[in-house]
Amino acid sequence: MKNRQALLSKNEATALTIIPPILPLESILSHVMRMSLLSGSRGLKPFAKQLFGRTALQPPLLFPSNLAQYVKEVSPVLPSVDTAIRNHTLFSAVAPYLDEAGYKTVFEHMKRGGPLKSVFAFTGFANRSAGDHAALKFCVVCAAEDKHQFGIAYWHLEHQFPGIRTCGRHGIRLTAGCGQCEYSNINVRIARLPDERCWCGRKLGSLPPFRSRVASSADFRIARMVQDALMFPPASLSPMEWCEFYRAHLRQRGFVKGTAM
Repeated sequence: MKNRQALLSKNEATALTIIPPILPLESILSHVMRMSLLSGSRGLKPFAKQLFGRTALQPPLLFPSNLAQYVKEVSPVLPSVDTAIRNHTLFSAVAPYLDEAGYKTVFEHMKRGGPLKSVFAFTGFANRSAGDHAALKFCVVCAAEDKHQFGIAYWHLEHQFPGIRTCGRHGIRLTAGCGQCEYSNINVRIARLPDERCWCGRKLGSLPPFRSRVASSADFRIARMVQDALMFPPASLSPMEWCEFYRAHLRQRGFVKGTAM
């Protein structure tokens, strides 16, 4: 692995030459990987400083920081930092569940960067909460549809939600490659895009199945919820307003009578 990355770094581009449009629900990391490949590089490190003011990028980059610099560097692809955060990171999927202080802290960290050690502490994800530790996941049907519509497959934001193993649109298990080579490792930092086979040439393998139908069904429902939250970002409401929103819907369904549930 180290030898391969050393070899890649010798003859690679160190400046972005092509900045393509960002695609619907495409993750920021996916956009960076496409720019890297189009610029003649398979490594991510050459562009980490230019795009984010960092020395390296660690996939899957779910809550990237200093997006103000990123938006400036890829202008006019993204109209604003707010668009980048709400439409191309997982922020919209977790925002309704953050308290006011957490909401502001996470949003500002993603916008301008700073000394915050871990966004996961505010979003409710423990460092090892994901269950599966695949760096990048994709749905083979989504990838085929993307190639038909856009001419290229890319990494969908909704598939990267920690712990999700099912596509919320097609209901099939996601894949992260063959599961046997370095490309399936969470630490690999080589630019690549979803394909019909693993990047090592082997057949694709699915993520491990759940032990029960109940768990599998719950995973699919969560995947659908995440997809809906990302496609239709919720309004920026306060925690108390969200509480009233949920209570109103519970009341409509007969679960709440007066002040008792």
